Amino acid sequence: MRYILQFLFLFLSIHSGLAQQKHQIKVNVSNYDGNLLQIAYYLQDKQYLLPDAVTKSDSLYRNAEGAFMFHSKEPIKPGVHALVFHPEIRIHQFLVTEKDQNIEIFIDYNDMINSFEVKGGSNDNQLFKDYLQFLTKKRKEAQPFENKEDDPKAQEKLKILSDEVKSYQKQVLQKHPNSFAAGIIKANMDIDLPVFTGSKKEIEYKKWQYYKQHYLDNIDLADPKMLRTPFLFAKVDYYVNKLQVQHPDSISKAIDLVLEQMKPAPETFKMYTIHFLNEFAKSKIIGMDAVYVHIVDTYYATGEADWTDPEQLKKIIDNANALKPTLLGKKAPPIKLIQKNGITFNLDDIKSDYTVLFFWEDDCGHCKKSISTLKKEYQQLKQLGVELLLICTKPSAEVEDCWSYAKEERIDDWMLVSIASDYAKVMEQYNIKTTPQIFVLDQNKTIVSKRLAADQLLGLLKNFNKN
Repeated sequence: MRYILQFLFLFLSIHSGLAQQKHQIKVNVSNYDGNLLQIAYYLQDKQYLLPDAVTKSDSLYRNAEGAFMFHSKEPIKPGVHALVFHPEIRIHQFLVTEKDQNIEIFIDYNDMINSFEVKGGSNDNQLFKDYLQFLTKKRKEAQPFENKEDDPKAQEKLKILSDEVKSYQKQVLQKHPNSFAAGIIKANMDIDLPVFTGSKKEIEYKKWQYYKQHYLDNIDLADPKMLRTPFLFAKVDYYVNKLQVQHPDSISKAIDLVLEQMKPAPETFKMYTIHFLNEFAKSKIIGMDAVYVHIVDTYYATGEADWTDPEQLKKIIDNANALKPTLLGKKAPPIKLIQKNGITFNLDDIKSDYTVLFFWEDDCGHCKKSISTLKKEYQQLKQLGVELLLICTKPSAEVEDCWSYAKEERIDDWMLVSIASDYAKVMEQYNIKTTPQIFVLDQNKTIVSKRLAADQLLGLLKNFNKN
């Protein structure tokens, strides 16, 4: 099943159906010259086309009656769907619930919103159509007063119109609290902020805290129908990656809250657990591997992600375990090091404000570029109280190659070392699979940064010194 171009969340349509053994949608379109129609649904940040169970194609063509027929062997997944018209790629969205499984749609291509009608199924599409028509009317009434921030009368009129919309929304929620249409309306309603007191800075902080705490109040994450909507992914992503302090602990806590609310909807829980795992497995932000480890420990290692293939599950858990020793905030694993002159010492023996571990090899092109950068900044790093250790990751029988390269580059007076003992353990604990790798340690040998580029190092340490 291929996904098509994403469409703007305009909600230009609605639909309803009848829960019977048949799972089909019949679409009658007037004033439409095209012979092709497709039905799409939303899933996370993409749209997918529904394949017809009879033709096995995601393209529907007019039958002898001039209608478009869609068939499904299984119940049609509830959510927001869209009729896709060609060649202009115009869409008309409609709702599918568990009751909307055998429906007939009537629509005029030239007036989609007003002409849309569904026979069979729930009343959700009619509710939503009425709502959209009401919004369209209020938008037209608001147009003459928009972009007039300095006009008190215009602002007062906009407030009246906004209050009328809120009143309509509340009426729908009160009269049809269990409808899918009401759920969609509520999920897209703003959070009402109370009045806060204090300084401007204090008020902004209180607003952010309140908004963050109540952001998900209007979204029923336990409703399976919400999975296939155009807004769920964006809202969850905003909650996790924008509203939270971008720290692993804060993000992990937010993910836990989201997934806990999704658990009554198994497919939603599965989809978003996998999404979060993949997102933070690929994250380029330093330290966010801790979120990946948290997800694995909380959901995969405990058996909650029971959909995972055993072999794949082992790889995921092994990968998380490999990351644990060098998570930010942890004390760096001990290393016994040996200098090129044969003197050995332990990592903890170094006394400096910051210690930089630079794992490298002489025949690594990226290592050579990084060393070139470090040469330019070496004196500034020393002035900042930094001890720079160039740790050759070659086995002891080959480390002379590193020393020879260092001499050629005239850095043989730097702290050049190799791993003196437990070579395999050190490489595993620091998860050295490629070089170069950089770790920054504070005076207590706590890892404060890692896996950054050489040209980021000086700026990072200068910021540390400022703080």
